[in-house]
Amino acid sequence: MKNIPTILLAQELLDFAFHRASKITVDDKKPYFRIKKTETSKIKSVSDLLDSKLLKMIRSFPSFDNLHPFAAEMMDIQFSIDQIRISLGRADGIRKSIRSICGKALVRIKRSRNTEEIKSISRSVYGRVSSLVGNIDDALVLLSEVREVLRKMPDIASDVFTVVVAGFPNVGKSALVNELSTAAPEIAHYPFTTHDVIVGHLMRKVRRFTERIQIIDTPGILERPPEEHNDFEKRAFSALKYLAHAIIFVMDASEYCGYPLKRQEKLLDAVENYFGEVPLIHVVSKTDVEKDRSELFLTKRKEKWLLVSSFEKIGLDELKENLFDLRNEFNSGIQCPSMNFDDDLKYMT
Repeated sequence: MKNIPTILLAQELLDFAFHRASKITVDDKKPYFRIKKTETSKIKSVSDLLDSKLLKMIRSFPSFDNLHPFAAEMMDIQFSIDQIRISLGRADGIRKSIRSICGKALVRIKRSRNTEEIKSISRSVYGRVSSLVGNIDDALVLLSEVREVLRKMPDIASDVFTVVVAGFPNVGKSALVNELSTAAPEIAHYPFTTHDVIVGHLMRKVRRFTERIQIIDTPGILERPPEEHNDFEKRAFSALKYLAHAIIFVMDASEYCGYPLKRQEKLLDAVENYFGEVPLIHVVSKTDVEKDRSELFLTKRKEKWLLVSSFEKIGLDELKENLFDLRNEFNSGIQCPSMNFDDDLKYMT
C-alpha cells in the first residue's frame, strides 16, 4: 500500500500527456505526409501516456476484499470503500474511452486526404480527451487522499502479542503509551489529542531472546452505543475489535480529563460487555495529581487496579510485568489474519 504512485489530478494528467505529445515531430519531405505522420504519432502518444498512467494508478490500489478487517474498516470509516471502488471504476472507464476515441481518430486520419481534415480530427481528439479526463477530477482527488492515508497506515504485525489502550479522551492514554513503548505520540493537554491509531512496542531481553509486545494507542471513546460513535471513536472501537489480545483500560479518577467518574465507569462497563473474553488491565492514571481521590475510587471497585503516573513513573514497572505475564500466557499457536498490508497489492475489481 505504500507503493501507490503519486496520483496526478485531471489538469496535471492532461498537461503531462499534451506536453509530451507537443514535442513530437516526424520528418518527411512532403508536407502532407509530415503532418499526417506527426499528428498520428501525437495522438498515439496521448493515448499511450494516459492509458499507462491511469492503469498503473488503478492496479497499485489494494483489493479491499483481501485486506485485514481492521485495515478495511479504517478505510471505510474515512472514505467508504464503495466510493473508492466507484472512483477507480470511473478512472478505468475513462481510460478505455480514451483508447477507443484515439483509435477511431487514427483510422480517420489514415483515410484522410487533406491536411485540414487531419488537423480538425486532432483538435477534436484533444478536446474530447480533455473533457473526459476533466470529468473524473473529483475521483482523482478522492484517490489522492486515499493514497495518503494508505501510505501512512501503521505497520501492524499479526504475530506479535498486541495490547490496545482504551478510555475516555485526555485520560492519559498517549502519555502512558509514550512511557511504555518506543512510540512517541505528541502529547497535548486538551481533549481529543489522539485522532489516529498509533503503534508502539514494548521490548525486553530474556537470555538470548527479545520479547516484544505491540501497543496500540487509540482515540478517546465516549460512553455511547457504537452506532453513535464519531469517526475517531469508530477507529478506536475497530482496534479493540480486531487487534486486541489484551486491553489496558485507563481511568482518570482526578477527573482532570473533563469527564466525571460515573461516565468513565459506564464506558468501562461497555468495554467489558463488548470484549469480555479479552483480558483487561485496569489502570488509574494521574495518581500524582489526586492520589487520595484515586485510592478512594479503588475502595468502591471490586477489580484489581494499578495506580499509575506517567509523569512521576509510578506503577509503570508493575504494569509492564503484568503485560509480559499476559504475553507469556498467550497461546502463540493462535493465528491471526494477516496484517501485512503490502502483500495485498492487487488490482481492485
